[in-house]
Amino acid sequence: MQSSARRKVATRTASPVREAETIAYVQPEREHRAQAKAEPDPETAAYIAQITAELTAMAAKANLETLAYLLAMARVEAELMSRE
Repeated sequence: MQSSARRKVATRTASPVREAETIAYVQPEREHRAQAKAEPDPETAAYIAQITAELTAMAAKANLETLAYLLAMARVEAELMSRE
């Protein structure tokens, strides 16, 4: 029983569709790495700071303390990045 399950997995990973899916994910990942080396965009960071401030207020109003804290931390980081 286990060997037939293993064969199915092996067949799936060897299929052309699976290979195409794998190739499709490799290229964006490489592009993402290239973008990660680029300078931060201060305008985007400022926008994120604004949105996270609003989300922090919403989370606090809903008594979601941990979420409010994490959003506040994200806001602070975004504000720092917007100044660079």
